[in-house]
Amino acid sequence: MTTKYRMGFPKEFNLASGKRIDNIVWFITKSNKVIIKYLIKIQEYFIFYLPGLGYECIDILIIDNSIYVLNSYGEVFLWIIGSDDVEKLIDLEKEKNYFGRFIVVKEKIIMLPKYGRDIYIYDLVSKKVSEYKEYPIDFQYRPQKGIWKYFEKCEDEKFYYFAMLLSNYMLCISKENASIKWEKILQPSLESLEAFFKNKNNLFLLERGLQLHNYILIIKKRFCITKRKKDLDDIGKNIWKKIKN
Repeated sequence: MTTKYRMGFPKEFNLASGKRIDNIVWFITKSNKVIIKYLIKIQEYFIFYLPGLGYECIDILIIDNSIYVLNSYGEVFLWIIGSDDVEKLIDLEKEKNYFGRFIVVKEKIIMLPKYGRDIYIYDLVSKKVSEYKEYPIDFQYRPQKGIWKYFEKCEDEKFYYFAMLLSNYMLCISKENASIKWEKILQPSLESLEAFFKNKNNLFLLERGLQLHNYILIIKKRFCITKRKKDLDDIGKNIWKKIKN
């Protein structure tokens, strides 16, 4: 069943995620079992009631005339726009909030954890699912309560990129063959940091986003402080006075 409304936006639904295609935004709700089509220019929206959708929906992808929906338990649903039925493609039966993001590339569905541990890959041809295990030898991740493991994706011509807040690597997924590689995150040089803050022309330079020793060195250069050890000690003492209480 489809319901059409003019103007405004439905406030009774708990929206979970959305994707914009030109002047249309498609929304999923957390557990209302609906998909909402919103026409931006004329502020008109359609509600598609789909009983086959699961609960705890968390991410949505639109590819041509198909909409894929992921829920946090590891179920993936496929809805052909305009049809009455929803097909369940995957059911990994994980605990709530295990998964948070996914991507469909070529004949693969790659499912990324929200608070869970492992990446899973589903082959749309063989209908088989596998756990991904090929992490770099020095891969590190520090889980923190309430923080999603992967950010929303960015992309260029060749790859989808998923940054991780608390890891030393970034996940890269090839658009050509759905292969996975890991890009190591390197600390920027002091020179590049100095140039970045110089271009911002801010009156105040915050320590946030910098290691403390780099912060001190940049301040020293910015305000033409001499290289004597006493000057650096004075900077440290002044910082400590500000933060110790």
